[in-house]
Amino acid sequence: MSPMSGADSWLTPEALVLLAVAAVLLVVRLRRKGARERGRNAWYLLGLALLVAVALVPAGTFGSYHLTFHMARHITLLLIIPPLLLSGADPAPYARLLARPGPRKAATFLFRPVIAWLFGMSAMWLWQLPALFHRAAESSLLATVQELQLLAFGVVFIWPVFAPVELRRLSHLTRALYLFLACTGCTVLGIAITFSPAGLYLPGGGAAAASGLVSLLHAGGDSVAEVDQEMAGLTMWVPACMIYITNVMISLARWYRESDERGGGVASGQAVRETR
Repeated sequence: MSPMSGADSWLTPEALVLLAVAAVLLVVRLRRKGARERGRNAWYLLGLALLVAVALVPAGTFGSYHLTFHMARHITLLLIIPPLLLSGADPAPYARLLARPGPRKAATFLFRPVIAWLFGMSAMWLWQLPALFHRAAESSLLATVQELQLLAFGVVFIWPVFAPVELRRLSHLTRALYLFLACTGCTVLGIAITFSPAGLYLPGGGAAAASGLVSLLHAGGDSVAEVDQEMAGLTMWVPACMIYITNVMISLARWYRESDERGGGVASGQAVRETR
């Protein structure tokens, strides 16, 4: 079995039909909503579209560069799709569900920032261990569990930042710290993968032969396995951290704007009182 072939088709036809029906119903609802709600639901549709794309694109598409593709899939499932789904979610169903004592108690524990942060970091680090990477590549069941777990843990991890309801939603300044610490965790993992001995993620530690344009990437003598591992580490290191840093900057900008608005409101109130 080729590397990562186990994850080629974890989205079953039945699940695909359900996603398509959900998308159609959402589009119908969008026509009845205001501009603000349409914009919010557009994020949800984008999240569904990315989920379908990740599931349908064969994991062996990039041939010898399977580790880089594997890393890109994981970042998409953990860091991109969950924020889109939560940002575009209708708050009403969540509010009704979390009004019940059982779900609220579970969510209060699960979405506690420390717990949620550990869920996200453990999911990313766990599946980058070479032993688990190889097992998932050889088992369709484990590959399915891997990607569904990344998606579920991604929702738990990002809830304190993009929660559609107030429960466990962090303030803007605390969100920035939360995401900055997560960026640090991804940076350390990316550095570790980039500078680890080549071949850790290739069965038997061998290296595939390069051909065509791919050979230009390692014309200096590096094997395909070395370049693949370096590219995968850099993918975890740079693009993943850019996702975090972008959201950190957005959180800081919103915090600054709200602080400025509160300060302006206080100053206006004082001016009114002084005129009296």
